[in-house]
This record gives sequence, structure tokens and C-alpha cells, in this order.
Amino acid sequence: MRKSILFFYILFFTLELNAQNGIIYQLQNQPAQPSCTDSIFIIANAYFPSASCNRIRYETIKNGTDIYINSYHDYGMMTVICSRTDTAVLAPLPSGTYQIYYTALDTQQIIIFDRDTMTLQVNCITPSYEVESAEPFQFKLIASTVEIITKEAARVEIFSMLGQKLKEISTQAGQIAYIDIKDLPSGRFLLVYTDKQKFKTLLFYNFKS
Repeated sequence: MRKSILFFYILFFTLELNAQNGIIYQLQNQPAQPSCTDSIFIIANAYFPSASCNRIRYETIKNGTDIYINSYHDYGMMTVICSRTDTAVLAPLPSGTYQIYYTALDTQQIIIFDRDTMTLQVNCITPSYEVESAEPFQFKLIASTVEIITKEAARVEIFSMLGQKLKEISTQAGQIAYIDIKDLPSGRFLLVYTDKQKFKTLLFYNFKS
């Protein structure tokens, strides 16, 4: 019994140390300059000291200008590092400055993997979006087909404005890849690019006649 309790405390202390080293290593919003009519993606790039890190669910709690996002994940054996990108979607917000508090924890709410914060500025002026190209990839949208050339082997995903993953492909460095989005309705979508060193996002609009 004592050994089990000691193991639990060692495990918890190890996770706390990992959290201090930054399990959530990137937290950003998309669009980068949201207006008060935009749904807003909060995107967390993270790694977990676990063999499993699938997200089960997330919740958002708004208290004035403070917004709390709790992301609940599977937790497996501490044998490998599990990396993933999570998105949370906020409904359009009034103009103002908001503080985002993002917490990654296990489904039992026992282990807090990491916490991170960011400031979100919302303005009631609709921003313009440049979608022709973005490093480290080239992007074109022709007749409801995404044409993309990546500089590195990468994973490219498309999400709805509600945070649902709709498309995913793997690309090879320097080769043209295509994503057919004819089955998607008109509207805004988020493209998420991930390679071994970079993480980029791009908001684009799918026009359908």
C-alpha cells in the first residue's frame, strides 16, 4: 500500500516537473485578428508523457473577460511521448481584451498535465485574410480543390468552424498534394499544417456557386 502511494506521488511530481517544462508548447488563436462576428479557434500544440493522449472532450467557461478552457485527455503508460494538436472553438465575442486560461488534464480530473495562458484581442472591424500563400507551404484553392505544396513532409488537416476535423492528408516534401472539398459547404474553414518542426494555420473561405 505504501509503495502504491509513493508511486502515485512520484508520478504526480514527475508530471508537475514536465508541466513546468512546457507540455503545451504553443497556444494561439485563429483568425489572428478576430472581429466580433468571427468564431474563434484556440489551438494548442502539446506533447504528453504518455502512450495515449487522445482528447475525449473539452469545455469552455466564460467569466467576464476571463475564458477557461479545460481539455480532457486519455492517459496511458509513461513509455513514450504522445504529441497532438487540439482545437477549441469560441462563439463570437464582443469587442474587448480577453484572457484565455487553457488547461490539459486527464479524464478523471486527477492529473493536470499543463496550464497555459494567452491574451485575446477582439475588434469589431472585419479583418482581411491573405490566403494565396503562407510559409512553409504554398496554398491554392481552385474549383473546390485545395492544392498545396509543402517544403517538408507534413500532415495537413482541415477543420470546420465548430472544431470538427473534416479532412486529413500526409504530404511529401516538394510535391503537389490535393484535398477535394467539393463535399464541404460554402464558408470558412481552418487549415492546420504540422511537420517535425513547424506548426502553421490558415483560415480560408470555400466559395460554392
